[in-house]
Amino acid sequence: MCNGSSSATTSMLQFEIDTPLYKLIELIGEIGYKKRFNLGSTSTDRVIKAKKNDLLRQI
Repeated sequence: MCNGSSSATTSMLQFEIDTPLYKLIELIGEIGYKKRFNLGSTSTDRVIKAKKNDLLRQI
């Protein structure tokens, strides 16, 4: 699940976290921001689900 992670991907995530919403919208537009937000939300949900499944297998 975490293959290919690098300092570059980490820095991109950090940039989006540290940048105010209005600046992100100026940089990538509202549609771009919404797309990135939805992708991030979906990814987070998948990680949580995978972790829960992993914990259930350990029981």
